[in-house]
Amino acid sequence: MDYFASSDSKYIPRELKYWIFRSVLGLQESVKILDGENERLEFPKRSKGTAKPFPEINGEALSYVVDAVKKRLDDQHVYFDDDATREDRERFARALDKMDFAELYAWSNELHNPAPERLLRVTKGRWVRYTQGPDWKALTRDIRGKGTGWCTAGEFTAKEQLEDGDFYVYFSLDDDGKPTIPRLAIRMLGQNRIAENPRGIAYRQNVDGDIAPILEEKLREFGPIGDAFRKKSSDMRELTEIEQKIFEGKPLDKEELTFLYEVNASIEGFGYSEDPRIKKLREQRDEEADMPTIFGCDKHQIARSIEQVNERTRAYVGMLEPGTFDKLPESLEFVYASFPEGRINLQRAEIGGKSAEELERILKQNGLRLIPIVEEMMKDERFITSKDPKTIRLARMRVADLGFPAGATFEQIRERGNALGLDDCPAEVGPHFRLLYRDQPKNDPVLVIMNPTISHNGEERVFKLFSGDSKMKLYLSYFTLNEPEDPNHVFEPEWQIIFRVRTPADPDRHD
Repeated sequence: MDYFASSDSKYIPRELKYWIFRSVLGLQESVKILDGENERLEFPKRSKGTAKPFPEINGEALSYVVDAVKKRLDDQHVYFDDDATREDRERFARALDKMDFAELYAWSNELHNPAPERLLRVTKGRWVRYTQGPDWKALTRDIRGKGTGWCTAGEFTAKEQLEDGDFYVYFSLDDDGKPTIPRLAIRMLGQNRIAENPRGIAYRQNVDGDIAPILEEKLREFGPIGDAFRKKSSDMRELTEIEQKIFEGKPLDKEELTFLYEVNASIEGFGYSEDPRIKKLREQRDEEADMPTIFGCDKHQIARSIEQVNERTRAYVGMLEPGTFDKLPESLEFVYASFPEGRINLQRAEIGGKSAEELERILKQNGLRLIPIVEEMMKDERFITSKDPKTIRLARMRVADLGFPAGATFEQIRERGNALGLDDCPAEVGPHFRLLYRDQPKNDPVLVIMNPTISHNGEERVFKLFSGDSKMKLYLSYFTLNEPEDPNHVFEPEWQIIFRVRTPADPDRHD
């Protein structure tokens, strides 16, 4: 579903997407079976009630199947790679006659084998530029059958992508010392934009750490348009260095552990899902032993309950109980409902001193998009801005961190937060925090817990922050709480929420 929802799959007609998806729902992960004296790949049918995984996505293998099916439907000749045997071709032709997706996909996965592990350590090679328009055949020829997993290996995809702009591929050396192994891909949109994340050949098209420095060097050639991708390349390189240190049994320092546990920032990669090494490396660690290093304290300075909090406490890692935020000292930097996923991000924010009109103008000057309904919310009588500037503390967390592993309604979230020592945010926190939170991850919405504004037709609305399309645009948006079709909407456990932290001296303190 992730793949079909991404731009990578736009080359597949929706009728074929439906056929593929229906087929995949009836299959389980691949197995090797004996066929005479030889082994071959097969995707067995799913039995009722099985918990076995579904087939893995391989963009390259899938594009080969789609190419073949589209050509068959258009009465065109189906191209085979030169090294396909007569028996292989006959097997594929039979599956194509029956439109048997499982057989076609198994055959294609066998054909597109990844490069041997030993050759992935080789990074010497060269970049090849495929020119916009005419070079799609050469691009397909050079990468097809090399196990990249890139959908660009399909003829229809390559032709479509080369219509949009140039395409760069880095080839590393094979056993004969020739640059034939595709390792990196950069697709352009016109002359001044990189169309999507550069792709590698690691799991789900992530960039393997060995080749990351080559990508970083190439991105410098693109100047400002390559800036957005340099952190990802740096993250992949650092993750590889940590992986090597763990493999060699060397200790990790505070910086490395902070990076691995994503304490200050998420580890970003180039594939369309998280790099699996993050989870794998963490599973090899002893979290209890790592926490004191990360927090810069000894283990006795990490409180596991409110009763354990004292003047020497440096971190709180435990369940959020009634009154938690009333009792935690303001100086406490690290607060976790669970480690490492459940961090409660505490920060100070300046609000007040600006009218709604001034805030709206500042948002637009900073390139932030406001839709008409948000402009309407900022004109509502409940949108009151403080006359004088003041500093407040905000707490950002997940719905799950409040103790709702299956999600919760707005009122449930609000009620639980109030019990913990958190208050509703003043409405002006929405635009003020939008200006502060510039590094919001894509597709990770944040809901502002506030007294809703009310429209002329009685709709109750609260502010929502999100980061949208591939340009990573930041938006100040809204959420309607009393939709007739869904009046008790349940927010997913991974939704981010913002509360105001209650302080005893606060004149607007919730009581």
